[in-house]
Amino acid sequence: GISDATIIQTISQLQDRYGDKKAESILGNCGIKLCLNAANRTTATYFKDLLDKTTVKVDTESESKQYGKENRTSSMSENESFAARDLMTAGEIMQMPADIGIILFQHKPPIQVKKAFQFQLFPGVTEKYEVSQFDYHAKPSAEQLQKLTLAQQAFEEDIAKKAVAKQTEQEQLEKDFFGFEVVEQEVTFESALEELNGDLNISGSEPNK
Repeated sequence: GISDATIIQTISQLQDRYGDKKAESILGNCGIKLCLNAANRTTATYFKDLLDKTTVKVDTESESKQYGKENRTSSMSENESFAARDLMTAGEIMQMPADIGIILFQHKPPIQVKKAFQFQLFPGVTEKYEVSQFDYHAKPSAEQLQKLTLAQQAFEEDIAKKAVAKQTEQEQLEKDFFGFEVVEQEVTFESALEELNGDLNISGSEPNK
C-alpha cells in the first residue's frame, strides 16, 4: 500500500495555507496523529479537543469548630465526588517536556510516549555503518505479488462487466427508441452494391424494346 507522512509546524500554518475546511479535511484523513510539540495555543487546543475528557475523583474535607463559654466542639467531614476535566489542558500540552509526545489513533485511546532519540540510543551507529539509499533494492514478497495478481484480475473483470452492462444498456435504449432491436451487420462493398442493384432493378442485360 501507499502511506504518506504530513509534517506541519502548527495547525495555524495549515489553515493559512489551505483554508479551514481543506485543513480540516487533510487532518481528518490522517489515521495516526503524532504531537511532538505544540508551538502555539491553536495547536495545543486542537490536540486538547482530540484527547477529550476524563473523569477524576475529587476528595474534599472540612472542619468546623464551635466555641462556647464553657466548652469547645469541633467536627470533621469528608466528601467524595467525581468531575470531568480535560485529559490534558492546552497549557499542559504546551509545557510537555522535550522528550514526551502524544500519539492519537483512530478508534483507539491515545497514548503518551517517550521519544527515542537515535543518537542517544545508538551513539556513532551512522558513522560506523554508512549505507547509501541507492544500495537498497526493493524486492516484493510472494504474498505481495499474489495480492497484485488478484487485484489486476479483479480490475479486469470489473472493466469487462461494466463494458457488458454498457452495451446492454445501449441496446435497450436503441430498442426502446426505434421500436425494434438493432442488429449490427458487417457491410462490404459487394453487399452494398448488390443491395443497390436490387433496389434500382439494374441488370446486365439490355432492356426490352
